[in-house]
Amino acid sequence: MLGATLSALMAGAGSVAEVETLTTQMSPAMRRRLRIGRRVPDTTLRTALIMLPLDEARALLRRLCRAAQRRKALRPVGLPFGVVAVDGKHVATDMADGDQWAQDQKDGRYVVRTLTCALVSSRTTVCLDAVPIPAERSEESAFPEALAALVEHYGRGDLFRLISVDAGIASEANARFIARSGLDYLVALKENQPTLLDEAVRLLGHLPRAAALAKTDDWTGSEYVVRRLWLTGEMAGYHGWDHMQVAIRIETERQDGDGKVLGREDRYLLTSLERDALTPKQWLRLVRAHWRVENDVHKTLDVALREDERPWFRTASGMLVAAILRRVAYNVLALYRSVTLRGEAKDVLPWKKLLGWMRTALVGAVAADLAGLRWHSRKRAGASPPPA
Repeated sequence: MLGATLSALMAGAGSVAEVETLTTQMSPAMRRRLRIGRRVPDTTLRTALIMLPLDEARALLRRLCRAAQRRKALRPVGLPFGVVAVDGKHVATDMADGDQWAQDQKDGRYVVRTLTCALVSSRTTVCLDAVPIPAERSEESAFPEALAALVEHYGRGDLFRLISVDAGIASEANARFIARSGLDYLVALKENQPTLLDEAVRLLGHLPRAAALAKTDDWTGSEYVVRRLWLTGEMAGYHGWDHMQVAIRIETERQDGDGKVLGREDRYLLTSLERDALTPKQWLRLVRAHWRVENDVHKTLDVALREDERPWFRTASGMLVAAILRRVAYNVLALYRSVTLRGEAKDVLPWKKLLGWMRTALVGAVAADLAGLRWHSRKRAGASPPPA
């Protein structure tokens, strides 16, 4: 049933009913290959998935990431170390109250929330973990548990060295927890940290564009986006943040095709890294890497895999199981799209087309299409093939 679920998710299925339909339509050759012996009824599948313990679903996600790490598919690109971005995501439901995972929104709706822990330093942005947030907790208070799980299951240093968080998670306590865990941090500053933000603006806000240490220009298809970077070490240890070393300002400027400025925005951040830990270009790359958790993971989950539109279940526990399995499917597709296919073609395959490919393969593949397929993991001498 898990094999059928993950296969269907990778083909864009939007419900357990669509999983049943796909297992009905699946070709005999693909059925044998995936060991899916018969049609999977949606009622049976719904019951089974709701009963799946969340920790076991998360363990499946971690095993996939560790396998990709062993294949060296998660090495940092453009940075000397790995970076994990942690960001919250929620899916709404109108389910009845009383569930430990369903946060009441006071308008007849509830949200089920997770903290996405995404590796954003590699060519492929993968989801290392999805940590459910209890109804009574905030993202900020749930963060230490998420970080502790990352360190427990992935260790320190080999896969990542720095944790990047947005302003909703940023606090002195969480920054200190990261530092005490033997890691570095990058935290965004907003109005919830007024003293720190005011000091960062005082030190960096007046600096001219000519003094920017790094600059990038990107064409988005409708406008140019220019980003500039400034750094200062003058805030080191400020306001009780004795683990903090550098303050950062990023200016984002949008221009039309004629060079007319459409808008500007400044962002401020703090980090425990020493100023000479990175080159100016790497500093800018590090800051921009955080946004990949939104642009690569969350956007894909919502647009391509339709998480907000089709969460599969109305109960919070079922929604969380589906959310974690959807991230397993996302990781498999993202690794195939950005690593395997990238070696064969210069262009990145659009997500919609990739999902269509998957469905076509599941429904139409014959024995000749599957002949010669091999496992990518290294096989020890005398060892049997890994399970399908």
